[in-house]
Amino acid sequence: MKLGIIFGLLLCVASLAASTACVPCCPGTSGIPIADCASACGACPSNKGCHDDGGSHSYFKPRQITPNNMLLDNLAMYWWYHDVLCESDNTWYMLHVSPFYQRSTHGKEIANYFLPCKQSCVSVKEDGSGDIGSLWLNLIAGDDELFDACLCLRPERSVAGAYINMRFDLSRYICHGWLDIAFAVMKAKHNLNMCVQNNGGLGTACDVSTLCDALQQPDWCYGKFCPNSLSTNGVDDVQIRFGYDWFYCDTNHISPYMVGIVPTGNRSCADYVFEPTVGSKHGSIGLGVIGDVHLMYCGDAELTFLTDFKYRYVLGAHEKRSFDLCNNGDWSRYLLVVKEDERDNPLPGINVFTQDVRVTPRSTVDWWLALHYQKCQLNVEVGYDFWWRAQELVQLCCFAQGLGIYDMVGSCAINAVSASNAEICQSVPSANQPSSDVSFVPLTCDDLNLNSGATPKTLSNTLYAAVGYDAEFGCSPAFIGAGASYEFGRDCTALSNWTVWFTCAFSY
Repeated sequence: MKLGIIFGLLLCVASLAASTACVPCCPGTSGIPIADCASACGACPSNKGCHDDGGSHSYFKPRQITPNNMLLDNLAMYWWYHDVLCESDNTWYMLHVSPFYQRSTHGKEIANYFLPCKQSCVSVKEDGSGDIGSLWLNLIAGDDELFDACLCLRPERSVAGAYINMRFDLSRYICHGWLDIAFAVMKAKHNLNMCVQNNGGLGTACDVSTLCDALQQPDWCYGKFCPNSLSTNGVDDVQIRFGYDWFYCDTNHISPYMVGIVPTGNRSCADYVFEPTVGSKHGSIGLGVIGDVHLMYCGDAELTFLTDFKYRYVLGAHEKRSFDLCNNGDWSRYLLVVKEDERDNPLPGINVFTQDVRVTPRSTVDWWLALHYQKCQLNVEVGYDFWWRAQELVQLCCFAQGLGIYDMVGSCAINAVSASNAEICQSVPSANQPSSDVSFVPLTCDDLNLNSGATPKTLSNTLYAAVGYDAEFGCSPAFIGAGASYEFGRDCTALSNWTVWFTCAFSY
């Protein structure tokens, strides 16, 4: 009866939290002020190359909550194996619930991931002397003026929710077998923390007078920059593990297991840069092993080393991603393009360079290690978690043919062709202007830099501490606890986060 009530409540919470991962257009046109917005913004050298993974990227994929071994295992794994199974012969089920809050740090480094030339602030100038030429963004000032602005980002992600794990002892059906099901009901909130400082001139084009307007202009179907926060909620992917215990109470044990992920989310839409998502379209399969070793046992005090190593291969699914061009450098996805028979009618390149692709995240490794000290009913645990993810494999499905890069110079001379070598920092008329092609050069599939829309390989290291207290609930073992962690993300490819949580578990 209790189990049925619990399942019903969980399903109710999950259904209320469900939400589409692609959020609607955000209101507002003003950037959010941040310190040092007026820091130096200088022109950067050309950053080209299809095999250079160090350029700007259009898509950022945070680490998922559900497969995180630290959130799954802290306190609960020791309690299950050393308190529940050894002390209660009739216990066969555990419900482990951990409300949590997580927030990212080091937004300046994550800005380097998105902006040209690995900078957190970039200049947007009409005279071609900045990082971005304003004309490509439809920003042209009035007579006797030149558009000049600076853009700074400090991306930030916060997640609030509840991590839920249900574990079943299957010994009565399968000798030494067990099954657990874990997922998170959560809300993710992303904020680019845009700061735009205007240093001269305003755009005169319809609906595009400021840089903030230009980065979310109505003609762009994808790749927009929202000056406000975006949020979405739902149920993160569900993890299912089936394992076998070589288990002996008060001694060491080892448990190999099989693991699978059931996807619950929507595919990425690429509507906005740094869009929030909950869940994914990617299932996965893998193997793992749980183990512990007693390091000290003295009366009512015990020190135990625990570990959980997990490898998963994440399967492919279709998503929308935006791509730069191989030979045109960072942010070339925002260049203007034209049809061969309409060379004076430029179109937003972001609409063309955003494509349906098949994304395969491939391998990921999560290795959790902890020291657990128990004395009477008090539990103290400190631990470490290593996480690694391979670079995504991106395969292009199709690409529109017959388009070339807009020839600004030729258009001014009423002799437009194409400008196949144009870069986003160039402008006209200026000393740094794109050169016109002799004949029209159409773009092909080979021109897209698929690395720019793929999540690079990355890793992080997490340290945490937690305390707990053993109790009883309805004459069955239970515990309560709390913990905090800090995750050190590598470079700008993984978020650094701090997380706090409260945890409780019940057994039946």
